[in-house]
Amino acid sequence: MPNGIIHIGLPKTGTTSVQSAVYKHRDRLLAEFGIFYPWISENLTDILCTAFHDDPRKHINVRLAGANTIEKAELLRSQSLAAIERHGKPLFFRPKALPILITTN
Repeated sequence: MPNGIIHIGLPKTGTTSVQSAVYKHRDRLLAEFGIFYPWISENLTDILCTAFHDDPRKHINVRLAGANTIEKAELLRSQSLAAIERHGKPLFFRPKALPILITTN
């Protein structure tokens, strides 16, 4: 089994539906198939893009949140990074080095 599975879909190709289904069934994926899905958020795209995009204002959900200035966008970035930090240990140090599934667009 591979160490990781990354699903990257273009916008409007069903990626959010995949994320929702996998998040909903993450306990079963772990118990029955040994695949770990991070529990940071149902939609990893929002947190990852906000945290790591060169300009988070370019991510649609940052704009929808009203972060139209770099200061507001940086505040959202710091909140996303804090969420990753809070939940990051299970993300990067999963039990028994199980395969990890990441899905984003």
